[in-house]
Amino acid sequence: MNAEGIVLVDISPASSQRFYRVSAQPKGYVWIEPGSFRMGSPINEPGRNPGNEAQRTIILTRGFWICEHEVTQIEYKSIMRINPSPHVGDNRPVHRVSWNDAVEYCRRLTAKQKESRYISSNQEFRLPTEAEWEYANRATTSGIRYGEILSTAWYRENSNGKPQDIKTKQPNNWFIYDMIGNVWEWCSDWADSKKPGSLTDPQGPEMGQSKVFRGGGWISDASNCRAAVSGSGKPDEGYLDIGFRVVLSSVR
Repeated sequence: MNAEGIVLVDISPASSQRFYRVSAQPKGYVWIEPGSFRMGSPINEPGRNPGNEAQRTIILTRGFWICEHEVTQIEYKSIMRINPSPHVGDNRPVHRVSWNDAVEYCRRLTAKQKESRYISSNQEFRLPTEAEWEYANRATTSGIRYGEILSTAWYRENSNGKPQDIKTKQPNNWFIYDMIGNVWEWCSDWADSKKPGSLTDPQGPEMGQSKVFRGGGWISDASNCRAAVSGSGKPDEGYLDIGFRVVLSSVR
C-alpha cells in the first residue's frame, strides 16, 4: 500500500516463495541501478584530453540515488546558513563553494534527515564518485555528450555570463538535469592520471592534492562540456564556476 492508500497487487503466477523489496523514493532523486559502462573518451573525440580521458571499463555493483539537479543556493543556505555565490538566485546552483564545504553540507544534511527519519540509520548523503558521476551523466549513451549542447547545457555561448536556474534545459535519458554545463560539480575522488583497464567500484587514489570536478560550467566552451571531461582543484578553495550535486546511498 502506498502513501495514497492504493493497494498494489501482484498478479504474476504464484510460486512457492517470493520476496519483495520496498523503498520510498526520495523527492527529487533518481535511482541509478548497478551496471557497467565505458568511462573516458575515444582517441578521436574532438577536444579530448589524452592525459585524463583514457577509456576504461567500469563496473558499479551498488545502486544509488542521485539528485536530479545541482544543489541550489536556497538549499545550501538552509543547511549552511550562508550563500557563497556571487551570482545570487534561489534556484540557481550554489557556486564558489569548496570541496570541503560541499562535504560538510552532505554531513549536515545527513544528520538533519536522520533526525527527522527521512533516511535510515545506514544511509548518507555524499558526493558521487567520479565513476558514479559519469555513469549517471551518460545514462546509457556513449557519445561526446548525452544531447545537443544548446538544448541540454548552459555554457559560454548561451549563459549570458552567469549560472541559470536549474532544470531549465533538457535532461538526459534518466531525467537528470544540468549534468553538462551551468556549474562544474565536485566529486569525491582525489585526482589521478587515468590508465586503460577495467575497474570495479573505483574510489580514486587514497591520497592526493586536488579533488575532481566534472561537467563544465557556464563559463566553459563546448570542448569542456563533454561527458568525459575531468578537472581538479584544491579541496579548501572555492572556485567561481564550481558547485556540486549529492547522492544518497547506503553507508559503505
